[in-house]
Amino acid sequence: APASIFNAGVNYFKARQVQRALETQQFLYETYSKHELAPKALYSIGEIFRETTVYGEASSVYEIFFDRYPKHPLAQQALNERRLCARLTWGAVAAFSIALIILAYVQQQGLLERGFTFATVGLLLVAGVFQDRLRGFLRRLGSSDRPLDPTGGNSRMEGGA
Repeated sequence: APASIFNAGVNYFKARQVQRALETQQFLYETYSKHELAPKALYSIGEIFRETTVYGEASSVYEIFFDRYPKHPLAQQALNERRLCARLTWGAVAAFSIALIILAYVQQQGLLERGFTFATVGLLLVAGVFQDRLRGFLRRLGSSDRPLDPTGGNSRMEGGA
C-alpha cells in the first residue's frame, strides 16, 4: 500500500494536482512513518514546495528531513536543497521589498497617469539608471517638452568608457 500511495502522489504532482500530491505524500509520511518510503515521502513534500516556489516551506521540510534521517542517501541532497531554498527565500523577500518600493514610487509620482507602467519604472530602477538620474529624468518629464534623456544629461554611464 505505501508504494501505491507514494506513486499516486508522484502522479498527482505530474498532473499538476499539487494539493492532492501534497496531501497524498503527507498521508503516507504520517500513516506509515516507520515504512522505508516515509523518508522519500517527506523529501517529496520538500520537492513539491520547492517546485511550486514555496521556498520557505521547502527549506523547513528539507531541514526536518536532514535532522530525522542524517544517514539516508538523500540526506546530503536535502541539506543542499535546504540551503538553496533558504537563499531563494531571501531573494524572494528582497524582490518583494523592491517591488513595494517601486510601487510606492509609481503611486507617489503619479506615473501611471503619465503612461508609465510598473514594469517600466522597475526596469529603469534596476537596469542601471541610478536613482538620482531617474529622479532628474522624471522631473524633466513633468516640466518640459524636450526629448527625454534617461542618462540624466550625462551620456557616459557610471563604470562605462
